[in-house]
Amino acid sequence: MAPSVLMSMATLAILFTTINPAHAVCTNPAGLKGEMVYNEDHNAIQYCDDTNWVVASAGAGAQNVCYNTDEIDKVTNRRTENMWHDGTYLYRAIDSNGLEVYSFDGATLSLIDSYDTTGNAEGVHGDGSYVYVADGTSGVAAFSFDGTSLTYITTYDTPDYAGDVYADGTYIYVADDDTGGLRAYTFNGTTFTEVGNIATPDDAHRVTGDGSYIYVTGENLGVRAYSFNGSSFTYIADYDGGTTTYDMSIRNGVIFAGSRNSGGYALSFNGTSFTLVDTVGTSAWTYGSVADAAS
Repeated sequence: MAPSVLMSMATLAILFTTINPAHAVCTNPAGLKGEMVYNEDHNAIQYCDDTNWVVASAGAGAQNVCYNTDEIDKVTNRRTENMWHDGTYLYRAIDSNGLEVYSFDGATLSLIDSYDTTGNAEGVHGDGSYVYVADGTSGVAAFSFDGTSLTYITTYDTPDYAGDVYADGTYIYVADDDTGGLRAYTFNGTTFTEVGNIATPDDAHRVTGDGSYIYVTGENLGVRAYSFNGSSFTYIADYDGGTTTYDMSIRNGVIFAGSRNSGGYALSFNGTSFTLVDTVGTSAWTYGSVADAAS
């Protein structure tokens, strides 16, 4: 039986590199070189090698694969809100079903452990020591993971609705919807401490960073850039994507963002302003996807 399509808007970083006006080079299903599918009959990830659909190996494929939330949701019958890959494990925030951790050998995803959080798990990220979950009305939660088991540590009740979380190794940033805006915390292994916050013009849904700047997307926000000095945020610039921007990732200095029913766009940021790099038109939403540890 033909494989089911794995990647459409799964990760804009990969989608932009595979856009090609030429005819499809793989068949059953049609696909371009570099595109990936999930073969449901054989439970395997396959990629188009310019001629055939080839099973991804456990070598290069394990670190460069694109995980698609739609396909994982079909298999597990649970909705994925967001995912994060730490270079070894895949962490999945699944709304009212909490947090799950998977391993991937290049062909098969295997569930290792799960934890049912008290709120709705909307986002997940980590800093190499701890894993953080944006848990909706419950706030931001901290976990440790030893490769076998998740251990819950604590939760900090943010002012509004924690929709996403990003950790840079020093601070934990939370997109806290409307009244909460963008917030920053430290975590000492036991307790969260709030160290800064800034209001956003509308609901803040997603947050990420590149080591220099913090980026936020959300309701009527496009993509907004901030700096953080350890105690206060400074708004720098924004890019209006035309509609609500839901998800984004950063790869090789490029910000890939997906907007509601309007496709995706790629941006660069020079510390002062955004520059549009490219766009891709589609009616799909980019929501809760990850390529690898670089994204």
